[in-house]
Amino acid sequence: MVLALGELVTNTMQNGLYVVRFETALGQGSGVVVVRDGSIGGGDTGTFYRGSYTIENRQATATITVGRYLPGWSVLGVEAATITLKGPVTWNSAALEGQGPGGIPFKCFLTLIP
Repeated sequence: MVLALGELVTNTMQNGLYVVRFETALGQGSGVVVVRDGSIGGGDTGTFYRGSYTIENRQATATITVGRYLPGWSVLGVEAATITLKGPVTWNSAALEGQGPGGIPFKCFLTLIP
């Protein structure tokens, strides 16, 4: 199957370094992630994130493992978890939602760093 450039762009996130902002009912935070060919990895001052994603029809599905590498507070309320997030993507951004442990709503927003 041959894809037109427009189809390729709308079903792919540009590889690169992204700012990630996230929020739950427990609080909010931010960090950085590297998005590359279906994988995601990054962190902030006390937490790491790693996982994978797929994109179909401009909608991403990501499975992310989150864990603490330093003691401290977490917007998820736990030291470690694996969460599934879904939502729309563009070539250089994403707005994803899912549920953390205990069903806590989780939102995150990725923006490519130019």
